[in-house]
Amino acid sequence: MRKNNNFPFLILLLVVAMVLPFSAAAAGVATIDLSMAVSLHPRMSLFDFDRMGFFRVEPGLSREAFEEAVARLKNSTVAATALEELQQLQQQLTELDRRKSVQVALFGSTIPAEREAAQKELEIIATEEDRLRGLIADSEHAVACPDLTDPATTRRYLAEIEAEILAAVRKAAAESSFNVVLNTTVPVPYGYPVRYHAGEMFGQGIPGINFSLFYAFLAKEHLAHPSDSAPPSRELINWLELARFPDAINLLPIRPYPLVLSGGECILARVMKIVYENHKVDPEVFKVVESVIHKIDEMDRPEKKQSEQ
Repeated sequence: MRKNNNFPFLILLLVVAMVLPFSAAAAGVATIDLSMAVSLHPRMSLFDFDRMGFFRVEPGLSREAFEEAVARLKNSTVAATALEELQQLQQQLTELDRRKSVQVALFGSTIPAEREAAQKELEIIATEEDRLRGLIADSEHAVACPDLTDPATTRRYLAEIEAEILAAVRKAAAESSFNVVLNTTVPVPYGYPVRYHAGEMFGQGIPGINFSLFYAFLAKEHLAHPSDSAPPSRELINWLELARFPDAINLLPIRPYPLVLSGGECILARVMKIVYENHKVDPEVFKVVESVIHKIDEMDRPEKKQSEQ
């Protein structure tokens, strides 16, 4: 008789299947709104959302001291220097345009060697043009916003903030033995109107979507089908594919938030405590932040507040 070598493996699978649910239940699931976490980061207190940059001043200044520091930056030689650099770059771009016109004319030559040389020169000019336009954009930003960080520095600061928040999330999850952390930030705009309105102003509809697909399926009109026609499941799949289109979702009477409908433990306060301690923020300040976080969590998940009462 042939021996079954798979038996020990099947036993192992059974044990793992029995243990995993219990371990997952013991660990629990954590939730955090990363957009709120980033917004509450101390360095974001210097971020100008209108002009997309960080104020180049020290954090924690009084309103008067802050306004004075910003005024000094605006009146400093930095803006004048940036303006001179911008004018020089624009002159270089004008000269480059002149060179480009000459090479375009040569590109129409009947001599193959001249056309080849012109094409290579045009490629070099295009590369230089892209470089200059990038420098001009940075200089224009420096002229318009001498009190803010340049775009490259702004991107670096934002990346550092993101990295610090994620590191704090991992630390908080490890300290509380959470194996799973869900991000509850809504990734799409919330466009569902308060009331439906008829007419073109409400929308043109979703191309291809027709209520009859689903209506007929529920009415069981097409459950019996000839062998040469598509099964009813195909119509249901078509309906779901169309109804899950982003434009269609915005017309449904649902909110795309919260991501977690029930359960999960919010660790936003724990994460921000780690971050605020890293930045040596006054504990009294964090107490207010913590209370606001808990209040917003109660507003977002009223069932949690009811269960605690």
